[in-house]
Amino acid sequence: MSGLGALALQMVWLAVPVICSGVFHMVVVKQRWLPALARPLDGGRSLRGRRVFGDNKTWRGVVVMIGAGAAIGAAQGALGGSSLARVSALGEVWLVDATPLGYSLQYGAAHALFGLGYALGELPNSFLKRRIDIAPGTTGAGVLGAFFLLLDQADSVAACLLVGWIAFPLGAPLVLLSITSMTALHLLLNALLHKGGVRKNL
Repeated sequence: MSGLGALALQMVWLAVPVICSGVFHMVVVKQRWLPALARPLDGGRSLRGRRVFGDNKTWRGVVVMIGAGAAIGAAQGALGGSSLARVSALGEVWLVDATPLGYSLQYGAAHALFGLGYALGELPNSFLKRRIDIAPGTTGAGVLGAFFLLLDQADSVAACLLVGWIAFPLGAPLVLLSITSMTALHLLLNALLHKGGVRKNL
């Protein structure tokens, strides 16, 4: 398999739990599950008259992304971690032992971290939008709106990969390929979910 083909396969294998967790989180929000956790991360606090993050960034999002990431990652590791070890970009950095349980533990822990990175990666964007009076869940209009639309898709992806770069030897080529490809996929997926009524906005 060519170098680019191997990188693409690694990217897909790495992205599956994160994508599934993100979709599950949207369903949780749509169905209003876990209402006790639907509390804003900023606790309703303001900075210079504007909310820090806004109502859309909640503890539910953080908990669901970490929990779903851990569960789906653990299942992925148990079912295919050992047989697809050469495909995985995670290597064997935290591997307890080369058994389904060992791979399950490593993948579960790794994707819990990625879920945390995904949730926290959206916060700087929200903070910036609150400073310039862009309402939660929207991107604004014109050139600025286009910028924030792109940033909305890229911020969590980049944060996930930054966590992976620190925790695992992902390598710069895989990180760059994943940021560009997964940002495009994130935009496409959100457009489909918006059309299907799962998301209110892109």
